[in-house]
This record gives sequence, structure tokens and C-alpha cells, in this order.
Amino acid sequence: VKAANSLCPTPRDEIDRIFNELPTRHRCIATLYLHTAVRRGELMKLLWSDVDFEARTVAVRAPKNEDDRTVPMSLEVFDILQAHRREWDTNRRKTKVVDARVYGEGADIRQVLNRAAIRAGIDEGRRHRLQHRLRDTCATTLLDAGVALDRVQVILGHRDIGMTRRYAETRPEALRE
Repeated sequence: VKAANSLCPTPRDEIDRIFNELPTRHRCIATLYLHTAVRRGELMKLLWSDVDFEARTVAVRAPKNEDDRTVPMSLEVFDILQAHRREWDTNRRKTKVVDARVYGEGADIRQVLNRAAIRAGIDEGRRHRLQHRLRDTCATTLLDAGVALDRVQVILGHRDIGMTRRYAETRPEALRE
């Protein structure tokens, strides 16, 4: 099962079990990964100026392949970011500290996800690279919803559609359709 544990998407039941073990703040961050397919470094560098609430998009700047991209927000991501922005504004007024990043270092939830997976009873082999596997799961979910592969490629920020194919699993159910 070569890199199956690292590249295959996380089944929905595993995600639900892990999310149930996460504190609300970390569940929100995990949801951002799951719904936007951003990489860890991209979310850590995300600035409030990159979040467009009116257009309901997130601009990903200076990503791994150096090609900026714009990712649409799901309603859930929109709600999470709006609530987080209100909290950020309140804290900024109280402390007078200005960090223009949305989450900064707090976006790195690898250890938190691993501990939640342990509590959720996820097998050790399935706990590898959970944070990144949320990105893979996003790609597969988009394909399952009928989004064209070239559009999934843009959302993931891949230059080569072959890389997108590696991330997005074709499920047997989809083949039957």
C-alpha cells in the first residue's frame, strides 16, 4: 500500500470522529483546511487583507509553486472567518497589538490533530500527515460533487494536473455513475 496512507483522503467517518475530539478553535482551523485545500504554510501566512468577505474568497499569496491563487469560501468557512475576525478585532482593540495574520503559527495543528485521532481511536497507520490529508480529502470531495478536475487543480494550486490526480481519489461509487 505504497503511499496510500499519506495520499489517500481521510474517510468522512474518520474526519467526524477526529473533529468530535477537537476543541472548537482547532475544529474551525481544521475546517478551513478541509474546505479550502490550503497548505499549512499558506494558512499560517494568510493575512486579513487576503480575505475578501464581499467576494467570499481567500487569496493565497506566495504559495509553494509561487503562483498566487484565489479560493472560494464555503458558507462554513465564511462563518468561521467572520467570527474569527470579530474576535481578532476585539483583541486588537484591547491589546493594541496588531498581527495582520489570520491565524499565524496557530494554524499549525498537526500535533492537535494527531492527539485527537488517538482519542478517536484512529489506527496509527491512518494518523500519518492528517493535516495535509484534509487537503487531499477536499480535492476528492470536490470531484465527488462534480467539480471538473482542472478547477480542482486551480483550487489546490497545482501547475500540473497529474499532481491533482494523485491527490484526488476516484471512488468506486463515482465510477458506477
